[in-house]
Amino acid sequence: MLPAHNAEGTIARAVRSAWEQEPRPQEVVVGDDGSTDGTAREAERAGARVLRLPKANANVARNAAARATRADVLFFLDADDWFAPGKVAAHLSVHGQRRPSIVFDPAARVTPEGKRLGLSGPALGGPIGWRQVCGRTYWYGGSTASVRRETFEAVGGFREELSSQQDLDFWIRVLHRCGEGWVLPSQHTFWLCHPGSLSHNPHGVLENLERLLRGLEFLPRSDAARLRSHVLFNAADNLPLGSALPLLARALDRAYDPRFAKALFRSLRRTFR
Repeated sequence: MLPAHNAEGTIARAVRSAWEQEPRPQEVVVGDDGSTDGTAREAERAGARVLRLPKANANVARNAAARATRADVLFFLDADDWFAPGKVAAHLSVHGQRRPSIVFDPAARVTPEGKRLGLSGPALGGPIGWRQVCGRTYWYGGSTASVRRETFEAVGGFREELSSQQDLDFWIRVLHRCGEGWVLPSQHTFWLCHPGSLSHNPHGVLENLERLLRGLEFLPRSDAARLRSHVLFNAADNLPLGSALPLLARALDRAYDPRFAKALFRSLRRTFR
């Protein structure tokens, strides 16, 4: 399932990487989120079924694409990422043998220039629970997960009111409601990383964070605090100091966390470079 908005330069690669899997998927569905370029055309040329949707957000497009197919296992792929050969087979093997709530593989993070930055998280080769995902170490990336259809439907899909962190929210809800997931021991996804691609609006970050936590009210206070701080640190990484300080001020209760100092340093570097 691919949400896409004005992604004509990358969508064909993403779609082809899905079709080149063995076994081949039943279909590849693109939710075109009101694109004004050639995204829909390029996706169809690559063999995808395209849902032409009015502009909303990626969550609306992702949910629409997932609900438009009757596939038993759903794979999520962002329009600028791509799958490595063997991904679908590796995920399906785990789904069939272990019946986890969700399967991840650690993505290889790649810059637009093609430089590899390492994996998005630990290649556990083992189980993962919702508490682990409350910490930044286990944020594997939106294109790394697959779930069974009944799991997707049980949690209601992606929360369409979120402007970011929708994948994180979905994973935590799946793991909490449906039980442990599984992380493969090997990488099968390429995640194209755009420096500074997160919101540059501190107020928007805080508003979205409040919405995120309201939907995760089952979290114990300590886990909610850890999740909150890491979302703030992650946003501060990509902001100049003046914009990052209001976010870091909200995380002063976790100033002892090494990520606090890292976020401050990265913000300073972004300010003065």
